[in-house]
Amino acid sequence: MSGTKLSVVIATFNRRHSLERTVPALLAQDLAPEDYELIFVVDGSTDGTFELLRGQNRVAPCEFWSRHIAVRGQRETPESPLRRVTS
Repeated sequence: MSGTKLSVVIATFNRRHSLERTVPALLAQDLAPEDYELIFVVDGSTDGTFELLRGQNRVAPCEFWSRHIAVRGQRETPESPLRRVTS
């Protein structure tokens, strides 16, 4: 997305409950959908976090990426989504 002005990158582990409130708020931004993207990396969550994000991906008006990775710990997780950032 060449016109992206804002990239929100969230690395998460077992935070489904928090993301149930956070993701709808992020999707309800006043920005035009082409101006922002949401990127989530789920590091081995077992509470349904990735499934929640996969469902939100279907209704997101903006670019919405979610990736589930094997447990790699603090060092690896924050680096992984940065490969996807376009702004």
